Amino acid sequence: MSNSGGSDPVLLLPTMDEGTTTLRQICGYKQVGLCALFGALLVSLGSTSWMAPSHLQSSIAHLPKTATLPKLMSPAVKYRSRMTAHDSVPDHAAHVVARLPPIGSPSASRELHLKTLYSVLHLDVLALFGSLVAIVVFATQWWHRRPSHSHFATRTLGSCAMMATSGTVEPCSLPLSTGITMKYLSCEPTKPSTLPLVLFVHGSLHGAWCWAKHWMPYLANHGIGSVAINLRGTSGAPPPPGYNDGKKLVPLEDHLQDLSAALIHFANQGRPVVLVGHSFGALMAMKLMERPEIRALCSSTGGATMPALAGLSLLCSVPPVGNGPMVGRMLKETPVLAFKVTWGLAAKRVKFNVDLCREVFFNKEMPAATVEEYMRHFCEDGDYSLNLSEVNANLPVLTADASGQASWVGDQGLSPASVLVLGSEKDIIVDTPGLQETGRFCGTQPVILKRAAHDVMLDSEAWQDGAEKLQHWVESLS
Repeated sequence: MSNSGGSDPVLLLPTMDEGTTTLRQICGYKQVGLCALFGALLVSLGSTSWMAPSHLQSSIAHLPKTATLPKLMSPAVKYRSRMTAHDSVPDHAAHVVARLPPIGSPSASRELHLKTLYSVLHLDVLALFGSLVAIVVFATQWWHRRPSHSHFATRTLGSCAMMATSGTVEPCSLPLSTGITMKYLSCEPTKPSTLPLVLFVHGSLHGAWCWAKHWMPYLANHGIGSVAINLRGTSGAPPPPGYNDGKKLVPLEDHLQDLSAALIHFANQGRPVVLVGHSFGALMAMKLMERPEIRALCSSTGGATMPALAGLSLLCSVPPVGNGPMVGRMLKETPVLAFKVTWGLAAKRVKFNVDLCREVFFNKEMPAATVEEYMRHFCEDGDYSLNLSEVNANLPVLTADASGQASWVGDQGLSPASVLVLGSEKDIIVDTPGLQETGRFCGTQPVILKRAAHDVMLDSEAWQDGAEKLQHWVESLS
């Protein structure tokens, strides 16, 4: 699909296979909503009866050949011309034509002729088509809101097929003590390495796949192994039947318990671990650091010279004070952008609108086909949401020490040098003041990239900028 600069929405159909099918390819119109509305209009016109006596042939013959019809009615104009030339009418239309008013009568308006013509010329076929389009639209909305967990391994391997040659990304499974089986991705360098293992934690609407496109192979090429987990509620970690009384919300504590179990598992494998979180995944990483069992990893020996938990990196992180101050700044400075971000994330419209999805998450040069690839993942992994009311009631800043710094920075956990706060000037979700708030909370200066968007690991132009920063920081820890 071409990278159109228009603002029209693209609704993705159910992906039964790996291919992309869009409503544009089915109906040929950009404005799907217009097709549905047009169909409903034609149904209404086709079901209307007009009470007037007359006969057919003179009526059609006298219709102005230059009559201005709506653009979408042009097939009807051609059909009318053919019927005028042949001077013939389908037999089953005779009962309609018999009631057409004679030319010249006061009631014979051009609109009435055109309405009767639409009925006579079988435009009920177009009406049926428009109605079917409307049904497809509603079915599409329903499909993308259903749980979809069956194609994780296939889609993961398909995404990994485009990655670098060195470092193979492999799907794995980890049964957790919390009662779920967490699928994760693993990518190891071709040669043994003493560098820490990177544990990636994704944010809202994402999954382990978002790290496999660029960053995991890149790190493997530089001797750094990595694993990327799937949070509960995604296609890679589906909740059990009847979870949370059927609510599509994952309690914060459930996420933290899953993360704690996964981190402890990897930290006990004989090499130190570096925890890397993105967006809301970074906020949860900060909350995770408050737990005693995780702090204990900062002082234990997981490798020859490093503790089991050697460092923490927060990428485009939701600040420890939450989203509130950022949203306030955005509403004051760029209210239209604030609406787009809220509409795209809170209402999850980034799952269905290419232009909105690109603007919120990615760089503007990203091709539409690539954006649609990621949108399919968002549909698979965005069925459940984080319970934001719980998050706001348990923000990391609420456990800060008297100076406003994280209680787990310093002697009680990680040193400031082992914390990397990374963001970008072009991120429209997390602004620069938000990054600075996170940096102050962690006792370190944030590293701010110039080119990358919010999804720094998927940016088609600048993904390597962030990957290099992370690589050099991990190497500095050893």
